[in-house]
Amino acid sequence: MSQEEIIVPKGWELKKLGDPDVSEIIMGQSPPSSTYNTEQNGLPFFQGKKDFGDKFPTTRTWCNKPKKIAKKGDILISVRAPVGSTNWAKEECCIGRGLSAIRVKIEPEYVYYFIKSLEYKLSKSGTGSVFNSISKDFLFQIQIQVPDTSTQKQIVAKLDHILGELKVKKKEILSLIEQNKERIDFFEKNWMSYVIDREIEQHPQRNEWVETSLGETFDDFNQKWLPSTKNEIVNYIGLENIESNTGKLVNFTPTESSKIKSSKTIFTKNEVLYGKLRPYLNKVHLPEFDGMCSTDILSLTPKSNIDRQFLAYFLRSQLVLSHVNKSVHGTKMPRTKIQVLQ
Repeated sequence: MSQEEIIVPKGWELKKLGDPDVSEIIMGQSPPSSTYNTEQNGLPFFQGKKDFGDKFPTTRTWCNKPKKIAKKGDILISVRAPVGSTNWAKEECCIGRGLSAIRVKIEPEYVYYFIKSLEYKLSKSGTGSVFNSISKDFLFQIQIQVPDTSTQKQIVAKLDHILGELKVKKKEILSLIEQNKERIDFFEKNWMSYVIDREIEQHPQRNEWVETSLGETFDDFNQKWLPSTKNEIVNYIGLENIESNTGKLVNFTPTESSKIKSSKTIFTKNEVLYGKLRPYLNKVHLPEFDGMCSTDILSLTPKSNIDRQFLAYFLRSQLVLSHVNKSVHGTKMPRTKIQVLQ
């Protein structure tokens, strides 16, 4: 956002956001937590982006002894991670240290849209190792192209019109998605089988392929890990760490072995992990490291002639899912068995 990166049209001025004739910048300051309440005592209190809505923040907390106040019509900008997001102050409110209020002296909507246009750059401009943040001086130095008032209003009107059209299109698209929800759900569940069937049909060497059972594509070793007094950092994966249908690893962090009190299944990065508890959740994961997993997860080792990713995709297919779901046992905690896959 340096000056050499900014084009200034003829007749426009290049100013700084903090220039007295452009805006006043008020940095937030968090009052003592003892002054917070949910009984609507005092001013609405906003701490950061988590309070922001599409255009206006949502009031969840009030403060009866505010330190920094934004006025109605001020632009609120997040200055702590994630930085750069904006909202309007719809009323007088208290702002914490995660926000700054920009009290605009020129056309407010023009400045609002200008800052919106910089939101991505601002989000990449924070400093600090724990909480990214931007300072008052940083906001002050932001350069803004300022045309005459009439041109500012014309630009705002044009942007309002474009955003209005986008909202209408978005509403139409969401309506189409809702109307076709059953078709979309069907496609999401069956696209893999469709692609596999098409590839089989079109493959030039399909007549040379060999049909075999699923059990012939993998080995089931499932070595056990037993708790011990030895404490070390281990890669433990539970069913909750595997995302349904995609197999992505979520909310995973290595853990201390001393915290694991029951036996687990050992796996390597060459295997495929298959969730046998509640198999309808369709949890199949390709680990990228060695570790251990819940005993409610099967560790399958692909045969030498079987591609690991292909096996994982096939295990996630509607064909396998339907087959396994027909054979589960248990009502509250339904499980399948390795024999079902074989």
